[in-house]
Amino acid sequence: MQPAIEPENNKFFHIFQIIGAFFAFCIGPRFTSGQESIQFFITYSHQSFVALGICAVVFTWGSTVLATAGHRLQLQSSADIFRYYCGPYFSAGFVFSLPFLLFAMFLVMIASIGFTLEHQYNLPAVLGRGIAITMCCITAMGGLRSVLRSITVIGIVLALAMLILGILGIAHNPSNIFRAAEAATSLKLARVTPFWPFAGFLYASFTLFVGAPFFLGLGKAAKKPSTAFYGAFIGAACVSVILACVTLGLLANLFDIYDNQLPTLALLEIISPTFALIFPFMLLFGVYSSSATILWAMANQLVEDDSPHFHLAICILGVISFAASALPLALLETVVYPFSGFLGIFFLGFIARRKIAGQE
Repeated sequence: MQPAIEPENNKFFHIFQIIGAFFAFCIGPRFTSGQESIQFFITYSHQSFVALGICAVVFTWGSTVLATAGHRLQLQSSADIFRYYCGPYFSAGFVFSLPFLLFAMFLVMIASIGFTLEHQYNLPAVLGRGIAITMCCITAMGGLRSVLRSITVIGIVLALAMLILGILGIAHNPSNIFRAAEAATSLKLARVTPFWPFAGFLYASFTLFVGAPFFLGLGKAAKKPSTAFYGAFIGAACVSVILACVTLGLLANLFDIYDNQLPTLALLEIISPTFALIFPFMLLFGVYSSSATILWAMANQLVEDDSPHFHLAICILGVISFAASALPLALLETVVYPFSGFLGIFFLGFIARRKIAGQE
C-alpha cells in the first residue's frame, strides 16, 4: 500500500489528519440523522447514559488497538488482521462476511443520497445515486491518500456542526433530559436489541468491525507508532463525546422530535429554522465521507490500492452498486447494522483474548 499520510515532518498535522478521517468515517448518515442516538441509546431510558459510557470505552480502546496494530504489523491485506487475531479457522467467517456487509452498507448510503435529493430538491433519485457513486469512485481510485485528502476537512466540519447542534439542543431545554429519559420507554421507540447493556457494545463493535480495514490503513500509513496511537485515541474519544452531546441534545427535546424520521432536522427546526435549511447538505456530506471510505475498504478487500487492478475493482464495484442501489433497502438497513455489531463483538473478544494472553 502506498503511504497515505502526507510527507510533512509535522507530527501534529499527521495526528490531525487521522482525527479528521475518524470523524469522516464515523459521522455517517445515521449519525447525522440522529437515528443512531435514538435506536442505540435513547430508547433504553436512563440506562442510555451507561450504554454511552460503555460505547466510549470500547470504541476508544478498539480504535487504538487496530490503528497501532496497523502500524506495527504492516499487513499486506486488511484481511490479515482477522487471521492475526482470530487464527486461520475462525477468521474465515469474518473475512467472508465483511465484504458483503460493507457492500450492503454502501448501498444503504448511496440510496439515502438519492432519497434526500429527491425529497428535498425534487431531483431524480437515480441522478443522485449516479453522482454519488461517481464521486466516490473518483475519490477511492486515488487510494487511501486521495480518500484522506477529500474527507479530512469534511470530517472536521461535520464533527463541529454535530457538536454545536448537540450543545444547542441541551441548552434549549436542559431540565427535560431526565424527564424525557424516564418517559422514553413509553414512546415505543425502535431499538437494536432488547438488552440495553449490549447496545453500547453493539454500536462500538459494529463501527470497529466494518471500519477495521480503514483504521488499519490509517495506522499503517502513520509515520510513527505514537502518531497512530494518538490520532486514533483522540479521534475515537472525540467521536464518543460528540455522540453523547447529540444524544443528550435529542433527549432534551425528545417529545418534539421522537416520531420524526430525521430527528436532528426536527431539532434544528426547533432551534433555528434558518440553519435547518443547510441540514440536507450536512447529510449529503456525511454520506459522501462515509461511503467513499467504505468503497475504498471494499476494493481493498479484493486488491491492494497500489495494485494496477485497483482501478478496475473500483469501476466494477461502482457499476454493481449503481444497479443494486435501486432496490428497496429499508429492511436491509435494519438487519445489516445489528448483525455487523454482533460479529464485531466476537472480533473484539478475540482481540481481548490475545491481549490478556500477552501474545503481543
